[in-house]
Amino acid sequence: MTNSERAFLALSETLNFTRAADKIFITQQGISEHIKKLEEDYGTTLVIRKPKVQLTPAGEVLRDMLLRQEAMDRDVRQTISEINSGDAGEVSIGISVSRVRAFAADIIIRYHIAHPHVKIHLYSDITMKLESMLLDNKLDGIIAVNAVPHRNLQKELLFQDPVYLAVPDHIARARTGDATTVDIADYADLPFIRDLSDSTTSFLIDPFLESRNIELNNIINVSEYAVQASLCKRFDAAMFCAKSFAYYKEGSIVQAGLRTLELEGLGHTVDISLMTSRNRHYARCATDFFQTIRDSLDTFYEKVM
Repeated sequence: MTNSERAFLALSETLNFTRAADKIFITQQGISEHIKKLEEDYGTTLVIRKPKVQLTPAGEVLRDMLLRQEAMDRDVRQTISEINSGDAGEVSIGISVSRVRAFAADIIIRYHIAHPHVKIHLYSDITMKLESMLLDNKLDGIIAVNAVPHRNLQKELLFQDPVYLAVPDHIARARTGDATTVDIADYADLPFIRDLSDSTTSFLIDPFLESRNIELNNIINVSEYAVQASLCKRFDAAMFCAKSFAYYKEGSIVQAGLRTLELEGLGHTVDISLMTSRNRHYARCATDFFQTIRDSLDTFYEKVM
């Protein structure tokens, strides 16, 4: 808003040149000059001076529009201030489809309690598609699984998730007693319920089995771990399960009577990472969300690992 417009608003409020001048700390002549300038700019009379000061119809329209503009300016400043402080804005986050059930609820609850006026948009898909959305600035950040490094993306490792063997408890007791770490060869003769061949778990397990010259009897392939657990119970079969899933799916694992066992020699893990853009300046609401992700997964890691 210009100084002339501020002078006009002061006069429209007081309808007195002297009081208007006092209100904005200028001279009465200064008020008159500002009003004259506006009238020249708009090509019409805005203020009737005599016998008493009053606004013309055009002046009333200008007053109403300037008041709305003034309110909008205040709203803009307030909104920007809230965004800078993290109290307002929008955040778009992607979480790998294989981890969204385990991670999303706690992260969103924590963040919403601290930032109730920030809108959260959550997307779930495979890591490769989420990375593409992040590069296109459609997402602010993603929780990725075994993400491939990219020159335009910042990759921050949150934790490493080992893959375990899960077998019916009575079979584990009979074969390896109370051991928590076992040799896959001791269970290779069991029927296996496996994940799909393109899953992250399969990418880790298949080379491990090949290095040991072990070929498993895969009787069923299914992507949902809860279904795998139920089938293991039904067929006295074994399955592979990321440790975080064993924790998150604990109800299914326990109900199925399965025990999770660490595998000797399996050095590779599933990397869970936070990925953000190197080429963006993030608003406070987004950086606060990233910190909430770190805090939430730190807690998750402590419980699981």
